[in-house]
Amino acid sequence: MRYRYGFPLTLLLALVLTACGEQAEPEDKVPDAAYVGVWDVRIAETDTPVVLELAQTGTAVRGSVSVDVLPLPVTGTVSGTRLLLSADIPATTVTIDANVVSDTMEGTINIYAPVGAPLTGPFSATRR
Repeated sequence: MRYRYGFPLTLLLALVLTACGEQAEPEDKVPDAAYVGVWDVRIAETDTPVVLELAQTGTAVRGSVSVDVLPLPVTGTVSGTRLLLSADIPATTVTIDANVVSDTMEGTINIYAPVGAPLTGPFSATRR
């Protein structure tokens, strides 16, 4: 009779300790849908329409940035709410550094292409 509650209490204690020992998600862990979608970009002091289309797998992001219907492929990474994208295509450079919160994005963008004026400066974007 002395050990009547010993096994159930030991089992309960083991379950509690197992639950307490669960690893927290790393801070860099980003939900796969956090950056996915089509974003309408507004660059400060310009009326040029820019569209950013993104797909995400873990912390890797790929997609395209379209300026005047010309899509340029971009790749990058996410960490927390920060998004870094770039493309280095012959004679064209694209860099995007942004902070994303829900369906809005703000940051800096630099697009240098052989045609048209460079697009550079602060930007904001909203997901469609």
